[in-house]
Amino acid sequence: MSMVSFYKLDTGLFTGVFISANDRVIAANCKEGESFIAGRYDRKTHRVDIATGKVVAYQPPADEVTAEQKLKADKRARAELDEIDRRAVRYLMDELAGNLDSEGRRRLDAMCARKVELRGKLLAVGRRRCAD
Repeated sequence: MSMVSFYKLDTGLFTGVFISANDRVIAANCKEGESFIAGRYDRKTHRVDIATGKVVAYQPPADEVTAEQKLKADKRARAELDEIDRRAVRYLMDELAGNLDSEGRRRLDAMCARKVELRGKLLAVGRRRCAD
């Protein structure tokens, strides 16, 4: 049994897939246009030099790094939106019952303002979902 990482034959970039298995299973998981190399490698910091077949250091292009950072920020914003929705339920129930005090109103207004701010950031990334 051995640990291998899969990479694209045309670019040498790792796919992010790695497995520890016997040779038959490894070969069965190798897709067309891909190959594998012994070891576990991070696709963000390594690639295979096609000419030599050796693993070398790799630095992704700046636009790829920026896009990944935007996706992470988008994910954090969505998680915060979900958390705000969970926290707001109590205040909304009090409001429906006519029992929302001034502190509750202030908190609910602050939550709504934060949601507007977060949604604006999601629009800036260009990944707005209909549910938001």
